[in-house]
Amino acid sequence: MLRAPPGNSGGAFLFSGSRGPALEKVVLPMRTLPTMNTAMMELLIPIIAILATFGFPVALVFVWKWFKLKDRELQVESEIRRTAGQALESRVQRLESVILALDSDLRARLGEPAPRADLFESPATSESSQSGPLLEAPGKTR
Repeated sequence: MLRAPPGNSGGAFLFSGSRGPALEKVVLPMRTLPTMNTAMMELLIPIIAILATFGFPVALVFVWKWFKLKDRELQVESEIRRTAGQALESRVQRLESVILALDSDLRARLGEPAPRADLFESPATSESSQSGPLLEAPGKTR
């Protein structure tokens, strides 16, 4: 329950309730700041001018260096991806050659005939209707 004490003009209130003694809430006056006027604006103009004069070139250099760094990072990343792609391609080729070598060894052990030679011919070229030269049959790589 809120009630104003006798003789108080609204600055403090007494809180009374069923629990414990009454507590007094003191309201302190609030500090207000003066509003900006023309004299304060005139004082800020040279400060802002100095900050802009010396801060803008620094900001330009910072932005220039930042984007240069990001460009270098992208170049390094693309180089890494390119070399990783080449390494992956060489690994795939090596695995294909091993599989073909194992296939021919397995066929030789089982006594099956060698693969047909016409399967290793390159397709006909657009200049002539003859088939291209024979490709090499897969052999043992080890």
